[in-house]
Amino acid sequence: MNTRWAFILILFVPGCTFQPGGAWTTLAGAELDLAQDAGEARDLGDFTFLTRDGASLAVDRFELDVGDLELVSLIGADNVDFDPANPPAGYGLCHGGHCHRDDGALISYAEITAEMAGGGAALVTVATLPVGATVDLREGGALRLTQVEPSPDLDQGSVAQLQLSLRAVRMDATLSSLEDPSLSVPLRLDLPVSGSLSTDLELTIDRDFAPRFFILAEAAVDGALFDDSDLVNLAGTDPAGLVIDDPADPVASAFLDRLILTPLSAALRADGG
Repeated sequence: MNTRWAFILILFVPGCTFQPGGAWTTLAGAELDLAQDAGEARDLGDFTFLTRDGASLAVDRFELDVGDLELVSLIGADNVDFDPANPPAGYGLCHGGHCHRDDGALISYAEITAEMAGGGAALVTVATLPVGATVDLREGGALRLTQVEPSPDLDQGSVAQLQLSLRAVRMDATLSSLEDPSLSVPLRLDLPVSGSLSTDLELTIDRDFAPRFFILAEAAVDGALFDDSDLVNLAGTDPAGLVIDDPADPVASAFLDRLILTPLSAALRADGG
C-alpha cells in the first residue's frame, strides 16, 4: 500500500489593504484535502515509514484536531521589503513560510513584516472558515468548508496570508529498529498544538478578480517528523515504550516544529462549486 502523508491548504501574497464600500467578490467556500505522503524514500508500505535513525514506525492512529482556516490581511506595511534569505536581526533559518526567532519560536513571514513596519502595521483576519474537526490523517479525506465568517462577501483589498490553526495531534504507532530485530516498542504521542500552518499569499481583490471563488487547499507532511530525534536510542532506555505528551520535551518540541513547517500549496477556482 502506498502510504501518503499530507494535509492540504492554499497560498496567496500581499497587495493593497481592504477598503469598505460593498462586496467585490464572494468566497464560496473551501476544500481542505488531508492525506498522507511519507515520501518515496521513507515509505515502507502499510502505513509504515522509515525514520532517519534507522527505525521503522508503523502507524495505527494519526489524528489532527484542526481549528479555523483564515484569510489574513497585512495593513500598514506597504513599504516594507522582507527577504527570507536575509531576515532582520533576531531571526534565522527561514523556510516554509516561517523563520526561527532567537528564542526558538517560529514566526511567520507576515508577522515579521508587520514587526519590521513598526507599530502602525497589523495582521487583520478578513474571513474565517471554521473547521473544528478531528482529521484522520492515516485514512485521509477531504473536508468541505461552506461557512464563512463574518461574511462570504469580501471588499476590495488583498490577502497576505492563509492560516490553519491546529489544536492537538495524536499518534499511536509501533517503533522497531531495522538493525536490532529485538527492539519493537509502542509509541504514543498526544500533544496540544498552539501554532498554525500558514503561508504567504498573493491575492488582490479588485475589478479584475472573479466575482465568486472557491479555495482548494493542499499541504504535504512527509516522513521527517521525527528526524530531529533519535527514537531508537530513546526506545532502548524504556522497553515499555515511548510516551510523548509534554510539549516542553525536546522530542515533542522538535516534532511540533516539523509539523508547523509543513510546506503548503494551493489553488483557486472561479465561480465556486
